[in-house]
Amino acid sequence: MASNGSRKRVTGAVESTLGLDRNALQGLPLQAKRSSDGALVSLESLEGLTASDFASEGSSDVVSIPDACRSFSLRLASLEDGLAKQRVEIREMKDGYRVEIQEMKDGYRAEIQEMKVAYSARIDQLEARMGFLELDSSKYHQIIKRHVVEKVHAYLQRQFGAKDEAMQWDDYLATLFLTHKAWFSSNGLHLKDLGLLLVEKGSFTPFDQANRAAHDPPTATVDQVVEGLSSKKPAWRIWWQLVRDQQ
Repeated sequence: MASNGSRKRVTGAVESTLGLDRNALQGLPLQAKRSSDGALVSLESLEGLTASDFASEGSSDVVSIPDACRSFSLRLASLEDGLAKQRVEIREMKDGYRVEIQEMKDGYRAEIQEMKVAYSARIDQLEARMGFLELDSSKYHQIIKRHVVEKVHAYLQRQFGAKDEAMQWDDYLATLFLTHKAWFSSNGLHLKDLGLLLVEKGSFTPFDQANRAAHDPPTATVDQVVEGLSSKKPAWRIWWQLVRDQQ
């Protein structure tokens, strides 16, 4: 350090060279100095004296601080070396993560593809099964229609008298309509609605005697099917309600 205006200049030069701030330089130990008359001062007189103390005494020449420079140079070199190693480690970590992430992506792609294939096969199976169920459901609806018709036939015979053994159902129903037209009208039934009560009963039909599923299906199931049928032909609901009211 120096006094008489040169202190700041020297301090700034040291700061610039070492990359140190002014506060760090204030505590550096001194090695030698010159007095105002140019004579060297013994090193013993500098023991315990810092750069800050030296400057405050008004001494006039430059202080040599080689050990401090050497120490900071070594420290700086060590820091730079450590920083270089950290850069290498960070680069290696990035490369490793990049490879690991890519492997994970590839693995997920393969797994997702396998899942898609498996789900596609499962969907095909379900669609095939759904087709069978829809076919079975259609047949079962026909069976329940037969059940409702049989119940209505029994209801009409209790209400108006039994059908003659030799008489066809279409003739019997037509006779009832002509004889009891007021009753049919009061229940919201018309001649065309009698056609719902005529079903095919021969072999190879859903109403073949061998088909036992038509025997007493659950009432709740019949109600559900009748509601579906009534969406197109409301008379189904009327016929079935007449039967339900008498049960």
